[in-house]
Amino acid sequence: MEVLFYQLILGLFAILLLGIGVYLFYAHNTYRKKRARQKRYELELLNERDDAKKQSIRQKQHAGFLSTLLDHTDAAILVFPIQSHASLQPCIYANKTACNLLEITDDGWKELKCENLEYTIPDKEDSQQQHTDAEHQLGTKAHGGQNENSKYRIREQLMTLEQGGEIDEKIKCITQIGHVITAQRRAYIVQHDNNRYLLHALRACKTESPRPPLPMQAEKDKAQARLHKQRMQSERMASIGILTSGIAHDFNNILTPILGYAEIGADFCAGNETLQDFFAEINHAALRAKELIKQILIYARLPDGEASAIHLIPIIKEVAKQQTSILSPDIEVRTYFQTKEDRVLANPNQILQVITHLADNARDAMQAQGGTLDFLFSTFEEHGDQQHGFTNLSEGSYVRLSIKDTGTGIPDNLLNRVFEPFFSTKQAEDRPGMGLPVAKSILDAAGGAIAIESTQGEGTTIHIALPLLEREQEQPTNHRPHPSGNHQAILFVDDDPSICRMVHPLLTSIGYDPIICSDPQDALTHIKKADGTIHALISDLIMPGKNGLELAKAAHALILDLPIMIITGYPEKLDLQAAKAAGVGACLAKPVTRQDLSETLTAIIQGQNLLTKELEVQPAKHPPQCEKDA
Repeated sequence: MEVLFYQLILGLFAILLLGIGVYLFYAHNTYRKKRARQKRYELELLNERDDAKKQSIRQKQHAGFLSTLLDHTDAAILVFPIQSHASLQPCIYANKTACNLLEITDDGWKELKCENLEYTIPDKEDSQQQHTDAEHQLGTKAHGGQNENSKYRIREQLMTLEQGGEIDEKIKCITQIGHVITAQRRAYIVQHDNNRYLLHALRACKTESPRPPLPMQAEKDKAQARLHKQRMQSERMASIGILTSGIAHDFNNILTPILGYAEIGADFCAGNETLQDFFAEINHAALRAKELIKQILIYARLPDGEASAIHLIPIIKEVAKQQTSILSPDIEVRTYFQTKEDRVLANPNQILQVITHLADNARDAMQAQGGTLDFLFSTFEEHGDQQHGFTNLSEGSYVRLSIKDTGTGIPDNLLNRVFEPFFSTKQAEDRPGMGLPVAKSILDAAGGAIAIESTQGEGTTIHIALPLLEREQEQPTNHRPHPSGNHQAILFVDDDPSICRMVHPLLTSIGYDPIICSDPQDALTHIKKADGTIHALISDLIMPGKNGLELAKAAHALILDLPIMIITGYPEKLDLQAAKAAGVGACLAKPVTRQDLSETLTAIIQGQNLLTKELEVQPAKHPPQCEKDA
């Protein structure tokens, strides 16, 4: 039995192996057939692609051959697709003869329209009035006008051709640059692949006066192009001003915690003079950056014609940096500052334009051979003897900026004319700038002067002088004792987390108990729950959801006599009248020193309204010029 059982098992195993073998053979055979069919399909597909590619190459060669044949004909061929309603699309083909005849450059024929090109000659060409009308019509079309009569005439001609008629007429054409030619035209309708095309064959008869039909219009177009370039430059400068203003405001927000932590850190290091000196240097550097940003903001938002006390050295450095980035490698820019006294009373936009224009002139003079462009800044005392090369300067202290190049120089016969109005050594198209006469008038209005020295072949040096203002008196920041609070609760609201983290120890260090919120709605909730125990509100102006004035108005409605202060990096955006109506008592611009914050907070808690005082002493829109010594 056991032997029979083992034989049975072996038989079943043999049958299983045989079945697996048959299945594998069948599967392999099926796969081979499938793979063979797939290879045949891929081969057929490759053959079809090769045939299509060959056909495409043959078509391109055929089209190129036909195009070459058409280019060698003496007839100008133009093809316009016909749409429904008897209207034409722009030109899709023009041979070389057509481009030469119509003086078309590059791919200008692709925008060519039939109605914008051709005009029927008047029946009586000897009629001066009709000739004038036709010339006016041509001139209008040459500068972008639209001839409705030509559209209607083209539709009539299409109907004539569709009805089996012929078009063989003499027309006037305007070339791309405005010349008027007379040509004999034949028109045909050609059908291909269910599409219809209008084919024009032109043969030139004569060319009229080789001048644009309306020269005054051409000059007007050039003037408009120049105005467009100037407008684009003006918009670019406005965009740069907006960008500069935004960066300066963001930098003020960055400076706020730096200045605050520097003051707090100095308190924690009492007794360690070394660390206190470190924090004092950080504080001093932050205050210098604050003043620099103030100058940048003045430049970014000051209207033209409005003067302000500005520092010239940052402007000169900025112009030198711009010139370095755009000059060729064979021109070197160098700056020399012999003094740090650079405060003048002038419009920063105009002074920037003057310095940039003079630097551009120096750059142009060195484009061919290269050289060096030097900015030399110094001061001098004018005693009325005019020994410093300037005329009509009153006695006093002045800053001098000399812009020196090693370019081609100015001929002696032209040197005395450079300040004449409308005089220029450049072509009218070469970057029209403000000009030396305009620069001279700007400097004269600011109480300064301009002088020029030049030797042909050696270079030019232009000197400008402006009255020097007295040095700013640095206000001591850490020596004046600041008032401190008596643990009053101060609610502070700002959406910047770094400022919120800094303000808590800062308010604590001057004797207050701070409550910090980063959301205006949370601040209102605190005011409602506090039930009159909050002694003052300090809020940022620009915040998501609800701005500082809206928060102040809502808080003022809850607590009528709540002292409110606005701290903002955008003081120019604060409407003082609206702030007063919202119950705001004071406004400080970021970054805020601890001294200013303590003094202002003490004042509004005591009931003073500093905002009202600021409204009463608004600065004049146009500050008066400094009087010159007699």
